[in-house]
Amino acid sequence: MSRPTAIVIAGAMMYAACMRLSVIVPTWNRADLLVEAIESVSEARVRPVIIVVDDGSQDKTESVVSALSCRYPLQYIPLSHAGYPGRCRNIGVEAADTEWIAFLDSDDRWLPEKLSRQMDELERTGLSLCHTRERWLRAGTEVSQSHMRHARQGDIFSDAVKKCIVGPSTTLMRRDLFLRYGGYREDLEVAEDYEFLLRLLAFEKIAHVDIELIEKRAGLAPQLSEKYAQIEGFRIQALAGFVVDAATPRRAGGVGGSEGHAGGPSPARLGLEALTRVGRPPEPRWGSVDPASVPAGKLAIAARELARKCRVYARGAAKRGRDGDASLYEQAAREAEAVIR
Repeated sequence: MSRPTAIVIAGAMMYAACMRLSVIVPTWNRADLLVEAIESVSEARVRPVIIVVDDGSQDKTESVVSALSCRYPLQYIPLSHAGYPGRCRNIGVEAADTEWIAFLDSDDRWLPEKLSRQMDELERTGLSLCHTRERWLRAGTEVSQSHMRHARQGDIFSDAVKKCIVGPSTTLMRRDLFLRYGGYREDLEVAEDYEFLLRLLAFEKIAHVDIELIEKRAGLAPQLSEKYAQIEGFRIQALAGFVVDAATPRRAGGVGGSEGHAGGPSPARLGLEALTRVGRPPEPRWGSVDPASVPAGKLAIAARELARKCRVYARGAAKRGRDGDASLYEQAAREAEAVIR
């Protein structure tokens, strides 16, 4: 499928941008918030090239970007509306020609030292991926994050399978690393960041700057994560896809067995296969990485967490009288457990 061409509406001569680094800013109908997001990037001590990917906005987004072009080096990519943030981020990365990439959702803001501190930490650790802490605001009121207890650096996969613990707006990574793992799924409205991290963190260690360098704002504009009150169902879909992909080459005839791929789902994995197809058929995105190379220990961690999530979901469905869903998720839990036997 062909991709749109970026419109360069201001050149790098406008100020000394860091030509080693691009920031991808996906947006949809958030013109006023977008101004604040871009201005927060402009205040950064390391100034990246800014790539705005517009998912078919019907407000004044295009005119806002045009007005900002006199001050910042911007690339603007207008798209027809699809509603999949992973698609916008992928298109932005494809348009970038820099060594490093970062992401900034258009309702978030960076602190000025965000990029410089991350670059310093990456140089210190020799890693290719870094994130930071976040400051959460809801309708202008700070939301405490003191309850967040999880690993933040090094090998954090065992915590990353539980929920998304690395926000896109906090992330800085090498562009070739992003492409190696295939980028974001383009068929998920939510939890696409969680799904990408499963593939990435199954292999990669991550650096961390233990300072709140991102301001996340909720309740100010339409947000896909708030459209779906039960985001856990989408995490289960993503995790089921990861387990099926990683287990398939290992267990012919079992959960994710090879003959299932050749001739359709095998009876042993109908529950998991069904979960991976909630909503729309998934688009595999493993890039140049072979899912069979996921370490056995990581696959076991993922399968165990998937079984737990499915059982919790099944109990909730049963309480609400959704017996069909309860049966499906209980079956999927048993199949996930079979992966690690």
